[in-house]
Amino acid sequence: MTAGRGQSTTVILSVSLLFVVLWSSGHITSKLGLPYIEPFQFLAIRFSLSAGLLCVIAILMRAAWPRDPMQVMHIVIAGVLLHAAYLGGVFVAIDLGLAAGALAVITGIQPILTGVVVGPVLKEPVTWRQWLGLMLGFAGVAMVVWEKAIFEGTPVISFIAAFLCLLAITAGTLYQKKILW
Repeated sequence: MTAGRGQSTTVILSVSLLFVVLWSSGHITSKLGLPYIEPFQFLAIRFSLSAGLLCVIAILMRAAWPRDPMQVMHIVIAGVLLHAAYLGGVFVAIDLGLAAGALAVITGIQPILTGVVVGPVLKEPVTWRQWLGLMLGFAGVAMVVWEKAIFEGTPVISFIAAFLCLLAITAGTLYQKKILW
C-alpha cells in the first residue's frame, strides 16, 4: 500500500466516523437543546454547521460536484426527505412531548419498513437472513430504550410527527436508492 492510499483510507475512515457521530447525535442534541430554542431554528443552526463542515471536507477531498441540474434536483429531494423532513419530525416530536426513547423505538422501525417496501418498489427481494438481521436490530433498539420509552400521557400529535419522520426517512432512502444509485 502506498502512502497516498493509506492517507486516503484514514481520511475516509475519519470522515465516516465523523458522520456517524454527527448523525447519531440527532436525538441527544435535540433533547438537550429544545428546551431553549424552537425546533426549526435549532435545526437550521444544526444544518448550517453541518453544511459548512461538509463543504470544507468536500473541498479538501476534491469531491466532484454535480453538474447536471436534474442530478442536483434529485439530491435536493433526497436531502429534504432524509434530513429536513426526518430531523424536522424528530425535533417536533420531542418538542411536542415524545420521549427520546419512544422516538428511538418508532424510528428504529425504519429498516423493517424499508425491507417491507423495497420489494414492491425496487423489485429487490429481502432474504430470510436479512429479515432476521432487521428483526434482531430492532429488538436490540427496543431492549436498550424500552425502559425510557414513556408512552403514557404523551400527546397523540407527537406520535404523528414521529411517524411522519419515519415515513420521510423511508421514502428518502428508497428515492435515493432508486434515483441516485
